Amino acid sequence: MDLMLLTVDDRSRRTDLTRTDLIVLPEMFTTGFTMDAATYAETMDGQSIAWMKEMAADKNASVCGSLIIAENNKYYNRFICVDPSGQEVFYDKRHLFRLANEQQHFAAGNETIIFEINDWRICPMVCYDLRFPVWLRNVDDYTSVAELVPAGPADKSGLIHPSDRIVSVGQGDSGPLIDVVGWRLDDVVELIRGPKDSLVRLR
Repeated sequence: MDLMLLTVDDRSRRTDLTRTDLIVLPEMFTTGFTMDAATYAETMDGQSIAWMKEMAADKNASVCGSLIIAENNKYYNRFICVDPSGQEVFYDKRHLFRLANEQQHFAAGNETIIFEINDWRICPMVCYDLRFPVWLRNVDDYTSVAELVPAGPADKSGLIHPSDRIVSVGQGDSGPLIDVVGWRLDDVVELIRGPKDSLVRLR
């Protein structure tokens, strides 16, 4: 961990960042992507966040990236952004990467954040989270399709198009349709995903 911080610190000092407002570091930037949460977890007052605050103040820029955070006897893959004044915002990765069994080692988050830097509104997403909201968005109380993944199941069906509104979701050939109007976006996405290889119906 110390070596990773020293490496990032060294590279940042050899780079002209005088006109930089936001420095974005990788997922789990102090350890690399690992499932060994117990070994590498820190607390919110740990070494890495203290370093982020020093870097933000030194560069007069917000610094963000994700860390393994231990909290309430759980581990989180937590995105953290620290501004030059030392203020921090964070969210916990929601969609854990099942191919690496991330869900067996980390707890999923259930909130998103939006923060502002120089009038830019930023909604951060860590890695696998991008796969799910990328083609969905909330408009008023409705979940609507923003775009389709090329050659994905929805695209191949020919039944779903950009700007369509999703009002209900059903699992299986004949299961009940669940009204999702007013639901949080990530809860709708979770329902649409369903079990592996399952059939889903949208209305």
